[in-house]
Amino acid sequence: MKPSLPSWISPVLLALLLAANLFTWVQLGDLEQQLDTVNSRLWQMEERLNDNISSIYQEVSRQLEAEASLLAQANWPQAGDPDPVSLTVPLTLTFTPKAVTASTQAVIRYGEEEVPCTREGNRFTAVLSVPLWGEVDPSQGSILLEEGGVTQANPFPDEWWFSPRGEILPTFYGGGGSGSFGSNNGTFSIHMDFDMNINSPAGRTLSNSRCLILVDGQLWKEQPVELDPSAAAPEEDWYNTWTTFALNEEIPMEDGQGEVEILFSVTDDLGLEYRYTLQHVAPQEDGDIQDLGSTSLAIYRAGETVPLHEE
Repeated sequence: MKPSLPSWISPVLLALLLAANLFTWVQLGDLEQQLDTVNSRLWQMEERLNDNISSIYQEVSRQLEAEASLLAQANWPQAGDPDPVSLTVPLTLTFTPKAVTASTQAVIRYGEEEVPCTREGNRFTAVLSVPLWGEVDPSQGSILLEEGGVTQANPFPDEWWFSPRGEILPTFYGGGGSGSFGSNNGTFSIHMDFDMNINSPAGRTLSNSRCLILVDGQLWKEQPVELDPSAAAPEEDWYNTWTTFALNEEIPMEDGQGEVEILFSVTDDLGLEYRYTLQHVAPQEDGDIQDLGSTSLAIYRAGETVPLHEE
């Protein structure tokens, strides 16, 4: 008969096993945390390495482009005053080639247009006529240098990108504030405050600001809106003007009528009228108001009814 183990042995062994499992679990947790830390550091090192490679690649590309370029210098384009008749902007482009002799000639080609350059010393200048709604995309232009019957082409510098709409004309932001619309018994009611914010180049002047109420596209009423000059806040070459105005109107809606537009209108010194849609709604027979679209802008020649540009 084999001798039996003392009764205290089993609890001790169980306790040792539990302690060993707990120690192993703690060790595994520490290893997992260390592994996460190592992975995080490796990821950060990889990101820094990728950034460094990208920076080196960009610098090498820039140097190769500079070496391949025929230009020693290209000035930033200079926009002149817009022509209110042709609605174009003269854009002056100036550059200096690396190699210049007394017989060097230059031409600016943009799309199908070619503009001969004038010369002053080693510097060449050309003036492009850019539509107000157009742009100058450097990928579409080139500089042609002619020397001794041989012509070489150089692409436009990237800094020659130009958009008159974003730099010459004002931008508008507005909408309805506090208040409400209502529709009851064939009458559409407006009791609401509206906000308008205009960001305009310093050279633009604005006048004849109004609120227009249109019913099914026809002018129902207009109301003058005061633009407070003291609210104009200069921001470098731009200034910001804002205003708030209230509408309290009861509009009888005849049979077949169904759309109401609330517009902010203002005219600039180029004779362009800007109509900014603040609200476009359709009262329903059940009293609900249907929203027919978000804010939009249409630009007209003052006094004309067909827009030149919409956005």
